[in-house]
Amino acid sequence: MPKEYIARLVYDRNHSSLAIVKANGHVVGGITYRLFEQRQFAEIVFCAVSSSEQVKGFTKEVTLDKRLWMGYIKDYEGGTLMQCSMVPKVEYAKAKEILARQREAVLEKIQAKTRSQIVYPGLRCFKENPDLAAIDPLTIPGIAESGWTPEMDEISRKHARSKLNTWQITVVGEMLVHPSAWPFQKPVDAQEVPDYYTVVKEPMDLMTLEANVEDNKYPVLEDFIHDTRKIFENCKNYNGEGTRYWRCASGLEKFFDEKVKEWRSRASK
Repeated sequence: MPKEYIARLVYDRNHSSLAIVKANGHVVGGITYRLFEQRQFAEIVFCAVSSSEQVKGFTKEVTLDKRLWMGYIKDYEGGTLMQCSMVPKVEYAKAKEILARQREAVLEKIQAKTRSQIVYPGLRCFKENPDLAAIDPLTIPGIAESGWTPEMDEISRKHARSKLNTWQITVVGEMLVHPSAWPFQKPVDAQEVPDYYTVVKEPMDLMTLEANVEDNKYPVLEDFIHDTRKIFENCKNYNGEGTRYWRCASGLEKFFDEKVKEWRSRASK
């Protein structure tokens, strides 16, 4: 259809339009229709759906009583009249109003169980007394009502992650999905490789490394590097040069070295 014709259909005041949007915000189609509420049907005047999302639901067999639609919708020579039956319990034309009511109902339920909707006044004490350095947190409006205690603040401080630890989590996560990481995802199975732990005295794998990082066991960068390099060294010591395991270790090691180089460059600034 020409763009001008489509625009005329979409902007016609007798027509309503809906966009079909997936959860990721990607628009996959749109439909423009004219509602004949008294006659219990709607005429689709324009419909466009991405080819990857199309589902056949139309039929050439029109079962709707002809007396209801004859003379109301376009039925011209060369065109194919088709029908698509809708779920009777769903009021498609009132979808916007239904969703709005559902949203209001959900917000009412949330407000009945929380105090998040309450807005407390801001502090004026620092403006009124510029020399004031600190105040009791429990005197701040809303703090006591929230259930906060000084002990809770102390616990959160203890569990706060450093920039180094956050970086370690990111690096291990990226290594786990690296194409060369598959041999090192988890500890070597002794039943599959009986002599592995006879040769390798200090085993290490990405799953164990990830657990150590989550427990914040590497407050010093060199400790993290040392344990990570065990993965590559163990692999190369056990497997001969040129094997696919050797190549995987070399590829992942190169990736890791680049990440360490980036971190040191940022930390030195």
